[in-house]
Amino acid sequence: MNEFSNAIRQGFQNKDYRHSYADEFLNETIATQIKTLREQHEWRQVDLAREAGMPQSMVARLENVNYSSWSINTLRKLARAFDVRLRVTFETFGSIIHEFESFSRQSLRRDHFDIDPVFQRPVGPHPERTEAKIFETPGRFGNAIPSAPEQALAGRRTPGWWGAGGGAAPPAPRQALAGQEKQASRVDLHLLGHAHRAQGGSANAAFRGTAG
Repeated sequence: MNEFSNAIRQGFQNKDYRHSYADEFLNETIATQIKTLREQHEWRQVDLAREAGMPQSMVARLENVNYSSWSINTLRKLARAFDVRLRVTFETFGSIIHEFESFSRQSLRRDHFDIDPVFQRPVGPHPERTEAKIFETPGRFGNAIPSAPEQALAGRRTPGWWGAGGGAAPPAPRQALAGQEKQASRVDLHLLGHAHRAQGGSANAAFRGTAG
């Protein structure tokens, strides 16, 4: 990925280029994740449409990597349908390199609440300990679930959560780009080409350069 990283670092010196690239990557990531989560549920587009309360044609548009008219309300409906949470954050441009390198369908999968391992009831000889009580650890949040995110963030980080000192979460393992499904491969090829074209090359040349 050195060629890709170098192209990004050079191309991102131009403000219009880096924002255009980030917008494209965002659109393609959201669209690909919607399709990935739908297939994870073994749903057809019409099934997701029913769960999210929208027409099937809307689902088809949302799964198109060229779609860009996202709204928070629409994404909230999808999150509720998939029974996962929606997170929207502002990020540095430097983080996009890792996000691209780790991009894969597997990295976009999310467990819905019923199979989220954090909330599963462990099997054991003590039935009274089987309820999921992740917020009931003395010295962390006390015995009550915090009512707002800022309460959870206010000086409550402890060793063993993200590590000693409560630092940032460790980066996810790098995912191999080779062997992805056809649509994911097309996304990878398009993104590589987008960066490489800034250097006057072609998309295929960019892909070959990084694949080797």
